[in-house]
Amino acid sequence: MLPNHGKLTCTNCFANQSAVWGKTATETDGWRLEYAPGAWGSANPKTLVLGFSKGANQMQKLATRAFDDIPFSGIRPNMSRILHRLGLLPLHEVIDSRIKSDEQDYAFGSLIRCSVSAKNPVTGKFEKSGDVIRKSCSASAPLDFIGKCTKQFLANLPPRLETVVMLSNDDDYVDACYEQMRKLHPDLKRINAVAYGNKQVTFVHVIHPAGTSGRHIPDWLEATKGKQASKRDMAIAALSANNQFIV
Repeated sequence: MLPNHGKLTCTNCFANQSAVWGKTATETDGWRLEYAPGAWGSANPKTLVLGFSKGANQMQKLATRAFDDIPFSGIRPNMSRILHRLGLLPLHEVIDSRIKSDEQDYAFGSLIRCSVSAKNPVTGKFEKSGDVIRKSCSASAPLDFIGKCTKQFLANLPPRLETVVMLSNDDDYVDACYEQMRKLHPDLKRINAVAYGNKQVTFVHVIHPAGTSGRHIPDWLEATKGKQASKRDMAIAALSANNQFIV
């Protein structure tokens, strides 16, 4: 099963620290990991949506905000549109209504369940946006975080799970995730440039719903040609056997 809805107690990346949820952080080779692992929705869903890690919007006012308001904060409208386009969410619904403890068919989280950021060599500040996802594909610290987190939470997939939606269809990120998932599930095969799967589960990468994706979001959603339109079409094709709501 996936972890139950709520704050998680995994401290695999904080072995030498007494980690306090929402407060503890560790730094390694210019990367910072803030301790705030969480899971939302069903432990045995049909669809799992995974971001990369908690971004700035998700970490803001972490100690005082409602737990169910954390995932995809600030980008939920785009997230709903993406799931509509994939045929994984009915057009009359938004994901807000699914992010709750008694949800049965959807689960939400991130590849790295805590929050990772990279140090800007110019400003010295740790940043969660920009090219952090792309950088994570070749840096040892985030790859270590990804390895530990996926082994903990994605090695044993629940029996009802059919689809895993991964946020970011950057080519390097897709490749890195595929290689990591194959370590856990050797029977995974590449379907196309944005998807891979086995007899049970299809992993599909989509445009990241954050505003920093700029024009790429409408291109992925509505364009009839171009790189993002092609990636959208490949994502839909990979899921076509399970699509219920595409019109």
